[in-house]
Amino acid sequence: MELVIKLIFMKNTFITILIILGGISLLILVNTYIPRKKLYYVPQMDMYLKTIYYPKDEFGYIIFGNNRNISISDTVDYIAVGKQTGGVCATILVNPNKRNEVNFLLIFNSIYKKNQKHYKFHMMKDNVEEDTVFYEKRHLSDPLKLKKPFINIQVNEFFESVFISNNKDSYLHKLEAIK
Repeated sequence: MELVIKLIFMKNTFITILIILGGISLLILVNTYIPRKKLYYVPQMDMYLKTIYYPKDEFGYIIFGNNRNISISDTVDYIAVGKQTGGVCATILVNPNKRNEVNFLLIFNSIYKKNQKHYKFHMMKDNVEEDTVFYEKRHLSDPLKLKKPFINIQVNEFFESVFISNNKDSYLHKLEAIK
């Protein structure tokens, strides 16, 4: 009788351990292979911006479109940007008067891939200190100020948040993801 009780206890313990290991494996699988997607609307450009990244990859996608049903394909505009660039994944400068042009400030040459269909992509080197196309001329101790009518869109924190600023103030305002 004592042996039967020990066998039942061992069986229950074994099943419990298997369930715990299965749960841990499932969490690892979900956190590694399930993409993280967020959709944003940029009203100044009448443009949707979607961020997608797979935690297992070294890069994520920023997709641009004029409707909310955008996904990665050969028919949409997107860039693949490296995640290793630190807090800022991409800085995007746009002119509301030229809605089909998107300017990317390259950080550590972080663009892996791009697909252009409807927007014109312009790549710039990470040297905004001397830029006079998008920013007002300044002394090095002065803060950067965007020229009119440009808008600065920043994708930050490994594609987890998007911020926007304009030439009225230099503050970055967080865009809320569309649910």
